Amino acid sequence: MKTREQWAAEQASHMQALEGIRQRLLRIPGVVDVGVGLKETDGKLTETVCFRVFVREKLPADSLPPDQVIPKTIDGFATDVIKVRDQKQLIG
Repeated sequence: MKTREQWAAEQASHMQALEGIRQRLLRIPGVVDVGVGLKETDGKLTETVCFRVFVREKLPADSLPPDQVIPKTIDGFATDVIKVRDQKQLIG
């Protein structure tokens, strides 16, 4: 398990890079926002701090043009693609 200092250092480095990476990823069609958080695998949080890339719809990478695929890493940081919920689902 990571120490508090390790978590803080990882978060600080991600936050420092966030705005530039956010601007780059928002150019990809379907990306609605980018944040920093823990990567999810099989519905469970891992200990990997990553850029969480929120999209309208998750599509298989092989169905997209290469310039529209969200990379698994960007500038050495891991990414995690997350489908956003429709606001109508949240209201009802």
